[in-house]
Amino acid sequence: MKSRIILFFLILFYIIVFHWIYKDFLFKWFEYFGYSYKSPSPLSVVVSYLICLLPIAWIRISLERPSLMIYWFLYLFTYIPSILVFALNGMCTLADSLQFSLVVAFSFFIIGIPYFLKTVMFKAPKISPSVFWIGIISITIVLLSYTLYIFKDNLRFSALDNVYDQRYASDDVMQGNLSGYAIMILAGCFFPLLISYGLTTKKYIYVICGGIGESILFATMGAKAQLLSTFIMIGIYFLIRKDNYRKTFGVRFTVFLLVLCVLLMMGTGAISNSENSGILFLIGGMFFLRTLSMGGLLLFQYFSFFQTHPNTYLSHIRVLRNVLGYPYKLEIGQEIGVFFYGDEKMNANANFWATDGIASFGLSGIIFISIIVALLFYFIDCISKKHSIIFATLFLVFSTLSLLNASLFTTLFSGGLMLIMLILHLMPQTIKHEYKSN
Repeated sequence: MKSRIILFFLILFYIIVFHWIYKDFLFKWFEYFGYSYKSPSPLSVVVSYLICLLPIAWIRISLERPSLMIYWFLYLFTYIPSILVFALNGMCTLADSLQFSLVVAFSFFIIGIPYFLKTVMFKAPKISPSVFWIGIISITIVLLSYTLYIFKDNLRFSALDNVYDQRYASDDVMQGNLSGYAIMILAGCFFPLLISYGLTTKKYIYVICGGIGESILFATMGAKAQLLSTFIMIGIYFLIRKDNYRKTFGVRFTVFLLVLCVLLMMGTGAISNSENSGILFLIGGMFFLRTLSMGGLLLFQYFSFFQTHPNTYLSHIRVLRNVLGYPYKLEIGQEIGVFFYGDEKMNANANFWATDGIASFGLSGIIFISIIVALLFYFIDCISKKHSIIFATLFLVFSTLSLLNASLFTTLFSGGLMLIMLILHLMPQTIKHEYKSN
């Protein structure tokens, strides 16, 4: 009870800080990007704050299962920002904002239902550790060698604020070959496997190899997640490496995010109300714009777009496109980009609530896709039961980043999550168990 009371005040503080970031940073510098602001009524503020606080009643503070890490990311980086963006941008009525917020709250609760159920252990074929690791390392070497061969004349380390030219160039390089699939498999599965195994077992050569591998992949496509994922995994490791850390994971994670937000706001000059174009402003802009708030903004934009445009009914999934009939010329993210920004190169990829939920079935689609995600999380926890919770949690970090920014089905099939689940099922238990998941 004491931890939950502390969490209540921490989340309330986080909500206030996000409100501050939106008003004094995002609206000030990025209004052109869609971050409009209209001072909300006291009633709207109270209602949105209360709905943001609602999950404290059921969310697990202790990291008892690997998927709880994803659930916490979803809470702090998607759930709270989306509700606050609706309340603060002044572009929809209080009734629409309330309807959306309650649907999202109910959907978030649905995703959390499996944590009240006991997991089961699935029987897996026995594979010796030596055979498993020889296979993993051999496949990694083959895929990386193939990727380097394709990109041999197009490798470059771009600045983080200038990666889009590199991405457009990489699209041309990947035409007519399988390098795109190789990169996604390596970035989303095999290199995270090496890093998570190395951190858990303290065999840091694996961490170094995985980190170098992710950096090489950044030099191909310029995807920031590939470069930053190693550091995020290391950060998560320090939050969960001890038993008492995991028991207060939610509190520690919230405190870490709060401190980061306040420090970056100080670095951007928002507190002193001064203009700042230095490196801290750049980092703060990238974090606040691309990581912290974009999920909420895109949910609002998808909600607005599909008020007047036909739903996809899952036809945005490539394997279903010809069967169901896709109603658009461009990919759904590009359609959103053209509608709001007038540029089809602006691919507004969004999280599963937007792309698989709202785009497919409207607001009811958020509930639909949340049921599927709840079942997926439960399955992940079941196949992870035999493994160290530290290892399994770290292994899911890259997929978590993907899930917050892309369709569930993209994360499963292109982002490596399906392959991660297969490896978790087949991988022999070679790491000491800290404690069994519930």
